[in-house]
Amino acid sequence: TSVGGANCPNPNCIVENPPHLDMPIPDGVILDWKQDAAAGGVCGIADGCDASGNYKLTNSQTGTLGPKKITGKLEVDNGAILTVTGTLWVLGDFVLSNPSSVVRLHPGYGALSGTIITDAKFNTAKGSLQGSGDPASYIMVVAAKDSVAEEIITADNNSTGVIYYAPKGRMKFSNNAAAKEATAYGLILDNNAVVTYESGLENLKFSSGPASGYDIKHWKPVE
Repeated sequence: TSVGGANCPNPNCIVENPPHLDMPIPDGVILDWKQDAAAGGVCGIADGCDASGNYKLTNSQTGTLGPKKITGKLEVDNGAILTVTGTLWVLGDFVLSNPSSVVRLHPGYGALSGTIITDAKFNTAKGSLQGSGDPASYIMVVAAKDSVAEEIITADNNSTGVIYYAPKGRMKFSNNAAAKEATAYGLILDNNAVVTYESGLENLKFSSGPASGYDIKHWKPVE
């Protein structure tokens, strides 16, 4: 890598690229989370999914869901509020839109954090992702699609309780979007976007749901 400036490390201003680091969450952990969601069953008509497996809340509707495997899309639109009570695994896109739309963890999570995994893309346009209400609680959105040349997470909001993770794809922030942590194969920042790393985030603990008793997973970003 060639760099310029008054403090070049050598006459040619050549800096060695840093060594490759493994992603902080192994594929096996993501698979465990998917299995936690699947253990709650496939989202059906009784859960609020339609005949195609899509789950959609709109026009200020409210819903509670989890743990569940969603075989279609997950959409929260136009002022709707989804309360997550367990890990969600979405095979289709996860879309959150409209400034007043909210996806939040159930208060029973307490200081624990929860996970929503999509095998496709996640897109948010001014919606809000929130933890349980405890300052130590977050939602982590995992986009597990394997497509390193593709933007699989697009964030256009100011959510304060969210972590984004796209180990095999690209992530784009725009229009003053913000997150507490973001990890991806590639990261694109546009239009005053900010990623603010919060003190103590390395000790984050995850749960499959407020009433779960399975082993806690740990999150530890590395420099």
